[in-house]
Amino acid sequence: MARGLAISLQRIAIGMLLGAIPRVIIGLAMGLLRPVHASLNPLFAALFPVPKIALLALLLLIFGIGETSKYLVIAINVFFLMTLNTYAGVGGIPRSYFRGGTKHYPVPPHRMGNDEASE
Repeated sequence: MARGLAISLQRIAIGMLLGAIPRVIIGLAMGLLRPVHASLNPLFAALFPVPKIALLALLLLIFGIGETSKYLVIAINVFFLMTLNTYAGVGGIPRSYFRGGTKHYPVPPHRMGNDEASE
């Protein structure tokens, strides 16, 4: 039983990594760049309702009954959920936070405080 548990955890970890790496890039791009959102949102809206386990038959035909098809089923499930959650998280950040670090105004020396009082 411990061996089976270890194999399952290994499959989950590899599938999570395969699905999580692209989700960060695509989720951030969708949240920050409107053209990326406009081009990918219809694709996600069409593919998200499809049960991902239904792709298992197609993956078995392409990759066989090995570990690869099992990793990809987990990666596909993780990819869609985490991409949409990353997009929603980035989209919820106020735009003023992004603009806040871009402009640096010099502070005149007389506005910085009284240097003599600190000594």
